[in-house]
Parts: sequence; C-alpha cells; structure tokens
Amino acid sequence: MKNRELSRQSLFISGGVLPGFVCLLGLAISAQGGEKPNLFEKIERRLSSSPQVEISFKHIVVSEFFDTADTLQGKVTFTNDGRYLTDLGQDQYLFDGECLWEYSLTYAQATRNCLEAGQRIDDSFLFFRNFEEYYSITEETIDSVYKLTILPERRGGAPDSLRIVINRGAERIETMEYYDINEELNLLVIGKESFFETIDSLLFSARFPDSVEIIEIPD
Repeated sequence: MKNRELSRQSLFISGGVLPGFVCLLGLAISAQGGEKPNLFEKIERRLSSSPQVEISFKHIVVSEFFDTADTLQGKVTFTNDGRYLTDLGQDQYLFDGECLWEYSLTYAQATRNCLEAGQRIDDSFLFFRNFEEYYSITEETIDSVYKLTILPERRGGAPDSLRIVINRGAERIETMEYYDINEELNLLVIGKESFFETIDSLLFSARFPDSVEIIEIPD
C-alpha cells in the first residue's frame, strides 16, 4: 500500500497546486486583453530561449495555526520539450516525457504514473514555464507585482492564484506566493538561475537505488 506521505501532492500543487515547484520558469506570460509588459517580455526571452534552465529556490510554508515557518531547499531543472526534475527536501519529482515519478528518500519508495496516448499532464511544475496557458494576469504594480488567477479549464493542476514579485533591477522573478489547500502561505524565494545550450537527457531519466520500491499508478 502506498505510503501516506508519498500520496500527498507536492507542496507546489497542493490545493490547486504543485507535485509541488513546478516548472520554474520559462516565462511565457501574456497579459490578458493587451500587450505583454516590456519587462515580462525580456524575462520570457531570457528564460524560454534556453534549451535547459536550472533554478534554485527556498520553499517556505507559513502556518498561522501552529505559528511556525518551515523552510525547504529546492532546485528545479526544465527543458524546452517539457521534461523537468525537481529536488525538494528529501523528495524528488521527475517528468521524463512519458511518466511522472515521485521519489521519497525517507521512505525508499517511488511512484510512477505514465501518460496514456493523448493524455496531458496537469498536476506538474509545467505552469512555471507556461504561465499564459494557466493564468490570467493582472499587473498590480508596473513591472513589479503581478497577480495570476487560474483559468477555469486549468483548475486542479496549479495554484488557484499566485502573487509574483519582480526584481526590476535584475529583471527576474524574486518571489512567488500562494495559499495551499490547508490555507497556509507558501513562499518561493527564487535563487540562482543557470542556462544551458544543450539538454542533459541523462538527468531526466529515472535512476534510483535497487532497494527502492517502485509503485505503479494506477495499479
């Protein structure tokens, strides 16, 4: 039986969110009903033009009920063909182009959920690279703060809403905020960005220790 810890969605997709962060960031953001802001265009060109992008981040979950703030270190790597690999604390999330893998180092378990022909993967980190496919965008502060609201057809595969803060001097995303299904604030603090001219396909292949139990979903 699948461990309860593994069965939950990633912190990024909880409640209309991530299997956790993720897809950081080939920003292809479109402002609904108008032209894209200049700064977003620059961010889009820089991030979406690279075959492979790697971004480090801190994932902070703030619980008002328990009066705590838990922080996890994370790193996400995306390719322009839709594959991604995310390391978040002791967990790893991998989409190799055909199957979605969730690996728990703590429980020595990995689940594999392979797509059927024509099936689209929604509960993933992919919205971070294709915001315009998931959200309508409202500019709250010029070239600085944006509110993203999930499109009706995309509910369930990404956070229902996001607040994005741009560092105008560095021309990059600085933080992202959303509330999960437990109504706890999730804050992503974006760190180092690295860009690669070629895709490291070996990085996006499932490689786990022999002792890891593989669980097929569905059975």
